[in-house]
Amino acid sequence: MKIRKNILFTSFGQFIGSSADEKGSISSFRIAPALRLGDHWAVGLTTGVEWFDVPLLPVGPDIKYFFPSKDNGGFFLQGALGHSFPLEDASLEYAEVLETKGGFFTQYHLGYLIPLKGKNKLLFSVGYHYQVSGHVQEHWIYRELERKIKYNRFSVRIGVAIF
Repeated sequence: MKIRKNILFTSFGQFIGSSADEKGSISSFRIAPALRLGDHWAVGLTTGVEWFDVPLLPVGPDIKYFFPSKDNGGFFLQGALGHSFPLEDASLEYAEVLETKGGFFTQYHLGYLIPLKGKNKLLFSVGYHYQVSGHVQEHWIYRELERKIKYNRFSVRIGVAIF
């Protein structure tokens, strides 16, 4: 397998859907530098900022498969998993938060690359995003109570791939 070049995927997205929380739509900004392996594969790391109940910093491996295409654009599949870290402490009106926690995430996307001038490409993708986060709060009966929040969301992204 021949290493072709480095690629930088930058995208903005929305996680859409209802959950146990109050936010129907959650914004996401991702950067995913990758190493292109052969004609079809790219492996790298994904990170960024996602604005759940508290802002989270996701970090994890990312893999993409590019379907063959004549115009050097076309469809791709993407998958990532990892852990998200809180960037600030949660706050509740009714209780004191003792600790804010991030958690496991995974995402899967089907995307499309549209060639731009030069070697860069515009990208669109849709998929699924799962995120766990939570906090430990002071409770008048239990002293400490841990709350986990699980987000199952539809994901839509737009961005640029810099080849």
